Amino acid sequence: MMKRKAAVLLMLALIVLGTPVFGDDGPQDSSFQRGTLRGYAGPGWSVLFGPGGTGEMASLGPVMFRISPRGYLGPVIAYEESASEGPGVFLGGVKAEGYLEKLSRGFYSTSAGISVLAGATGLNSTVEFTARINGELNANFHLFPYLCLAVGPLVSLRYESEDIAVLPGFTFALKEGTVFDATPLIPLKEGGLRVSGYWQGLWIFVDGRTGFVDGGGTHVQLTSGLAFGITGGVLRQRIERSGSDLAVMLTGVTAEWDRRLTSWFTLTPRVTAGLAMYGWQAPDGTMDGDPHFMIRPELSAYVGILPFMEVGGGVGYHIVTGKADTTIPLDRLSSVSFSIQARVGQR
Repeated sequence: MMKRKAAVLLMLALIVLGTPVFGDDGPQDSSFQRGTLRGYAGPGWSVLFGPGGTGEMASLGPVMFRISPRGYLGPVIAYEESASEGPGVFLGGVKAEGYLEKLSRGFYSTSAGISVLAGATGLNSTVEFTARINGELNANFHLFPYLCLAVGPLVSLRYESEDIAVLPGFTFALKEGTVFDATPLIPLKEGGLRVSGYWQGLWIFVDGRTGFVDGGGTHVQLTSGLAFGITGGVLRQRIERSGSDLAVMLTGVTAEWDRRLTSWFTLTPRVTAGLAMYGWQAPDGTMDGDPHFMIRPELSAYVGILPFMEVGGGVGYHIVTGKADTTIPLDRLSSVSFSIQARVGQR
């Protein structure tokens, strides 16, 4: 019975998917038909409230293609994780989004979206199948050309452990690329300053052990290719010792220079400087650790795969001053570093 209900709900969702995107007459003005590829990507987050008001936070990664004047369609991933472990839930699927022209004025627009996702839960313990249908209504604030802040209510229909539940919540996101035809709040001259962001997965070595830091940043790029911004990240991997989990948090400022060698290949030297927190989190939540100054020079290379996305990676050296003053010893904090990155926003 549960499987039958889930199948019916999935069919209804697929029918609804086409409505806000194509309208009644299909995608007559799609980017694909014009021979160009337009759209947006960027980080997003959702918070769902379960029984008793408990919150579940998920990171979202959509890549949306403009297929009609008011419609977008594309793949999306979602994952949930704790500070000391990798993803416990990982989902993949498709998202459709339509913009409501009558509820949009100036730098503001309203959009409705629906996502159909499926994947696994319990990745750090017992793995089970899970599926979700998310419906959202967003208020979009177009702050800069190619940069939009979105926030709004969310309702999720979740199938998990042979049970179906309806969970309320909200979502917020940064959309970077071509988002609707709105006038930005802060217009910038074409070919001038650009504001964009990136996701970064960083591997460092702590006390001789590999650690994965999940993070990202935002920067302002000048016409010369120089860019200045902020960045941060936290350890997303469980490293346990004496009953406590290693905790690492990095935050800082960046300076970099994009050397665009071809229309699709960019070489970027970057320097990141700021604070690095290293410590051990006990089972009761108490933290034993302290901050250190860190600086990380690195060299990255990017390949443009979409007009609004570049992917690449880099190598550098993560320099951390001083020694960790912790009860559980951490002997070596500085190390070589490796990273993978996805930069979004109009290239």
